[in-house]
Amino acid sequence: MAGGFIYITFCSTDPAVAAPLLASVWLFLFPGMTFFCHRTVKSYWVFFQEHTVLRHGSYGYFTQKKIIPYEKATYILIGNLPPFLTPGNTNSSDWYHKKFGNYINVLDQNKLCLFTVRYSESILKLLLEKCSNAHVITVE
Repeated sequence: MAGGFIYITFCSTDPAVAAPLLASVWLFLFPGMTFFCHRTVKSYWVFFQEHTVLRHGSYGYFTQKKIIPYEKATYILIGNLPPFLTPGNTNSSDWYHKKFGNYINVLDQNKLCLFTVRYSESILKLLLEKCSNAHVITVE
């Protein structure tokens, strides 16, 4: 961005006008980028309800809400794991793993990921109580 800013300033017919114009665009663009990145990281939610789990997230270009019954969970993967699902379905699971630590990935009988949450003993205990059919698999 800075290289493009310098190139456009020198290539313009009047650099004295181009520099303040591009600087003002940068001042509006930079806070917008940080806000967008913050929203992307926070765009995946899992709500634990009495009989179901509500998963809300942005996948590609669509925002989806999915209600998942606890009985559908067959496998609970714990250990040194990156998340299977990330906001926006990006390939940044290693980045999330480095930033936030280990995750709990809950899979169905076809081994498709139902939802992903950050590892916590209390969440694991809740899942073990609610998901009576689930098997815990520890991955190192």
